[in-house]
Amino acid sequence: MFAKEGNNAAARQASWETELMARELAREAVRNVYSPRSRMVRDLQRMHELVPTALEMHRTKVRALHPEEEEKMLYHFL
Repeated sequence: MFAKEGNNAAARQASWETELMARELAREAVRNVYSPRSRMVRDLQRMHELVPTALEMHRTKVRALHPEEEEKMLYHFL
């Protein structure tokens, strides 16, 4: 009988430790999502996606308006 109670206590303790770990991981995930560093990383990733598009739009506009000044305007953009 005591062995069975001991196993139940160990199972409850393991379950409780698992629950605590899960809660801590959830808290850490929320902190990471809203931390200034992760926001900065997401912003940099978004800029990395947008810059080539903006550069191509600028090149197209310059080619249409001033084909002879394309290189000069391109350096101005950068």
